[in-house]
Amino acid sequence: MVLGLIAYAPDFTTAALPEAGGHLLGGFWPTWLLAAVAAGPSGPIAFTTLLGDYTRCIPPARFSSRRVLHASWLDLMLGLLVPQLFGTFTSYAARAALDYAGPLVDAAPTWYLVPLLLAASAGSVGNAGLMLYSMRAPTGPGPPARSPSSPPPVSSPGTAPGTHSRR
Repeated sequence: MVLGLIAYAPDFTTAALPEAGGHLLGGFWPTWLLAAVAAGPSGPIAFTTLLGDYTRCIPPARFSSRRVLHASWLDLMLGLLVPQLFGTFTSYAARAALDYAGPLVDAAPTWYLVPLLLAASAGSVGNAGLMLYSMRAPTGPGPPARSPSSPPPVSSPGTAPGTHSRR
């Protein structure tokens, strides 16, 4: 990110991008305030379920609930806000109103193309890992997984095959 700040700093502006049709709310501060209020909480809200799933694995004897809460809050703010601000910075520096990747590459100095390619290639690895983790087999309460060799459960009269009645 430091190299990106250096690479795009000469072209950075907070002026409205002409391709976007100006500021959404007619002025700089109202538009940016709306962006901060709308986009700021969106990342933490989106990752709340994953965070709850991860924090259940933290041993409560070793870390207090308050410490886990503070660490989670700090991680969400820094881990999501800093990249979001960097993306906003580079989009304004590259004048990327409607398309991000093309103008970003066009505006990059030649010396920054290799780091940009590496960042683009490796940038989604963490998110892909989170999504794969989310797709894992469920654990916790619920019926145990059936082994391939065990017979299917027997249905009670009046229930669909494969379901169980609760008596």
